[in-house]
Amino acid sequence: DNGGQVDEDEPHAVAEALQELLGTNGSLRMLYENLVTLQGEFYEFAALVTEPGSQRQTVHPDLPFNEVAPLYVVFIALQDVN
Repeated sequence: DNGGQVDEDEPHAVAEALQELLGTNGSLRMLYENLVTLQGEFYEFAALVTEPGSQRQTVHPDLPFNEVAPLYVVFIALQDVN
């Protein structure tokens, strides 16, 4: 345990993931620029974690319907899914 200190020599999974997705050559860069523009705000980066055997959550909206999208949500699997 390093007391919560960041080891500058260790790779940073979050920074690497953001770079891979939204960096100059990121796989989602063009989509982000077209939907949000470069003036748009990157508001949240979160993880969903489930315990083995937990119940599935039903599909649901987090916000009510709007004609103009107030935000976009992207889920990216960081493990193999089937």
